[in-house]
Amino acid sequence: MKIYNCEQNTDEWEEIKKGKITASAFGNLITPTLSIAKSITAKETICEIIGKAICIQDSDDFQTFPMARGTECEPRARTFYQQTYLAEVKEVGFIESHCGNYGFSPDGLIGKNGMMEIKTQCKKKHIFCNTYGFSEWLKKYKGQILLPMITKPNIEWCDCISYNEDFKDDDKLYVYRYHRNEEEIEKAKVVLDYWVEELKKI
Repeated sequence: MKIYNCEQNTDEWEEIKKGKITASAFGNLITPTLSIAKSITAKETICEIIGKAICIQDSDDFQTFPMARGTECEPRARTFYQQTYLAEVKEVGFIESHCGNYGFSPDGLIGKNGMMEIKTQCKKKHIFCNTYGFSEWLKKYKGQILLPMITKPNIEWCDCISYNEDFKDDDKLYVYRYHRNEEEIEKAKVVLDYWVEELKKI
């Protein structure tokens, strides 16, 4: 495992990630039941990883409004979390696996064995998390939690965060703690190994 202490969303950071399966990409490669995704989106994701690795520049790279909004709000969500929970949060650029084929850019490492995954959500999804729990959140984003736990095995838990600045302070941030589950980790490893081999074939 190698830790890069560069700033995220910089040219250096983009260069380090080239050709690797990242946590956000892995979210497209694994199903909610933790099996291998066979969708067009999954295949396009692998092709996108290859494209970024072999092209001189990435003119296809763009952010949707929700993506840009998430990038903008993430530092404020992290600060709000730190103030609310009096937590020690460390920021790093990218954590690469021993094999160099995958890795992740944490929203924050917490203490000795925790991490956070921040999602800036629309009002209805934010309220859903508070009212009905994080089941739908986890269906969509669990892959983005499992790959970091594979890459950095000492991560024991992840605080899943739903954040929306349109609410008052008491309701801006909802948190659910996901604890490491070795059965789910093993299933995710099978999926990851499959896509690493597919990546090598192309």
